Amino acid sequence: MSSNLMAAVLDGDWPSSAYKFVLLILAGWANEDGFILSLDIERVAQRTGLPQDEAQDIINDLTNSGILTASPDQLPDGFRIVL
Repeated sequence: MSSNLMAAVLDGDWPSSAYKFVLLILAGWANEDGFILSLDIERVAQRTGLPQDEAQDIINDLTNSGILTASPDQLPDGFRIVL
């Protein structure tokens, strides 16, 4: 869990509370460098209470905006949160 990332998410200006909630879940899975071992959309949806397609749309938006980046050089199936 990255408390620094969680604080940055809480202080951030997001399009909706759903974005904040998804990012908080991801920050809880991340290490202090923002790396997440793997991304499980179904689990994100379960933890947030969002429909799976909405959770996927938010993940896609975060990826397209560069906030969530694939990091295959660090972890084969991993991602990194960049805030």
